Amino acid sequence: MTESPLVTVYLPTYNSEKTIERTLRSILDQTHTNIAIHIVDNHSTDRTLDIIKSIRDPRITVHLHEVHYPVSELNWNRCFDYVRGDYTIICHSDDVYTPNMFKKQVEVFQKNPKVYGVFTMMKFIDDHDKIIKEIPIIDEYKNKNLSNRDIMIATLCHGNTLCTPSAMIRSEMYALLAPFRYELFSYSSDLDMWLRLSSCGRIAVIDEPLLHYRVSSGQDSWRIHHKRTAEEAFFRTVDYHLKDMKDIPEDAIMHYEMRRIEDKLKCVYNAISMMGKNLPKMIGWGIKQKIQRR
Repeated sequence: MTESPLVTVYLPTYNSEKTIERTLRSILDQTHTNIAIHIVDNHSTDRTLDIIKSIRDPRITVHLHEVHYPVSELNWNRCFDYVRGDYTIICHSDDVYTPNMFKKQVEVFQKNPKVYGVFTMMKFIDDHDKIIKEIPIIDEYKNKNLSNRDIMIATLCHGNTLCTPSAMIRSEMYALLAPFRYELFSYSSDLDMWLRLSSCGRIAVIDEPLLHYRVSSGQDSWRIHHKRTAEEAFFRTVDYHLKDMKDIPEDAIMHYEMRRIEDKLKCVYNAISMMGKNLPKMIGWGIKQKIQRR
């Protein structure tokens, strides 16, 4: 009997004591059991490691790092030091993975040798695992293996719709394309990775919400979106890849430029909101300076 393909799971962690057990057990409970789990800790200072150690499973290996990286993408890049196996997935330490997710992704790979990455749809959950919203698949992704051009057009029209913690990638492709280029594309370095991946081979999206993606006001992505006053890194990433692409429909470009205008308005709104919060301090400082000049 041929052994099932090895899926290597990388789980970057940092102060994840509230969610790590739920996440880790959802990975251990996968129906595709030939998995190796590498927990890559970003120098946690809470009970994260104690909780991990209490879960005894020979498939788990923990990698400790004394240096704390200030952004999660840099800790993701540490995972590439340990890449092995047939397929690789980098999980979030607060999401929940439904039991058949890995199995269904592996099946897509086995049926489609030219597919290099398999994503899934998702449901949003809150801090208590309550489902907030289900995200439906966009029409551009239905019933097809996606080319680089397909993904670019969908991105222009809808934004980054590929769910990063659902991404299972052929390990040899991560070995070729790593790392996530955070220094160039900041929090949009995942989109840069998927556009580079799709220039090498096809990408598939399973039309099922196999990932439960946790949404919390404590997440970096939430804080960045709600406080950002500079243009989103998404546009820098798309501009970089778009310049070398041909035959992109005009209506897709129009959608993209409308998104840019909306983003600029969002930045102005955030800037005005921040000024409003700081206005009493600014007025107080101005009065103080005026008194001192007298």
